[in-house]
Amino acid sequence: DLALSKSQREAARVLALAGDTSNAWRDGWTRLAGAASRNEIERVSLLLELGADPDKAIRDGRTPLYVAAQFNSLEVATALLAAGADVNGRSKNDKTALHGAARYGHIEVAQILLDAGADPAAPPRGGQTPPNMAARGNQVAFADWLEGQGASGERHKNGWTPMHDAARSEDTGQIAKLLAQAFAVDERDNYDRTPLPIAALGN
Repeated sequence: DLALSKSQREAARVLALAGDTSNAWRDGWTRLAGAASRNEIERVSLLLELGADPDKAIRDGRTPLYVAAQFNSLEVATALLAAGADVNGRSKNDKTALHGAARYGHIEVAQILLDAGADPAAPPRGGQTPPNMAARGNQVAFADWLEGQGASGERHKNGWTPMHDAARSEDTGQIAKLLAQAFAVDERDNYDRTPLPIAALGN
């Protein structure tokens, strides 16, 4: 039962008054991010009510909204956005919450993000676009859906296109779909590699 007891709520309020609404645990996770990963909407709502920062990142740079997208926590994502979370905020690895949804193929939470103004192409600033992320994760259905939302095939920091990512993942289904969309097989990355040697070497 994820419902909070009266004593749990009171304890949370006391901690909040002591400035402990979003402090990191030893492993670098905040209470808000931890609750987001488990879709604990009541706990998230209470932490937000008590002043937790909806954009405070955990140690590896993921925001609570990214965590909610990664774990397909629909109610939590909605609550975080209502509390002012930046839908296009970047982690220190240059990824948005939509990247998290793309990596794991979570269309429902991705739709919530798009409705809130997420950029389906999310131009890279040294990282992957959501289409790249979907291709890398073998998320063919998500990649198809994202294309219908206006996503592009922009390159990420290594100069990789979605075709490079599909080759790296050895995803023949996604490669076939990209070929049908007229993606080139001879585009070179920043190291002068086409998708073929990446598929052959796994690098």
